[in-house]
Amino acid sequence: MMYTLHLQDLIKDLKSELGERLEEVVLALMTPRYEFLSKKLHKAMSGIGTKEKTIVDILCTATNMEIREINAAYHRCNFIFKKVFHQFQCLMIAS
Repeated sequence: MMYTLHLQDLIKDLKSELGERLEEVVLALMTPRYEFLSKKLHKAMSGIGTKEKTIVDILCTATNMEIREINAAYHRCNFIFKKVFHQFQCLMIAS
């Protein structure tokens, strides 16, 4: 019980001190590797400008098998996004 209370206090203190960055790091550590890398690549390639350093860092250090895994993870995430977006559109039209 005492350990749990101290752990909760520690987490609360870390969150207040480190803010969003800690949450970002924890979420990154909890995300499966290839899904995380596919999201980083998508973010690097979308929007105005391309973040070449991120793309090079990820793709040039990956093996062929890892690139295939990243590609598969990207397509899975993209499929889920499209499905959720379609359901959201249907909901908005029905409203």
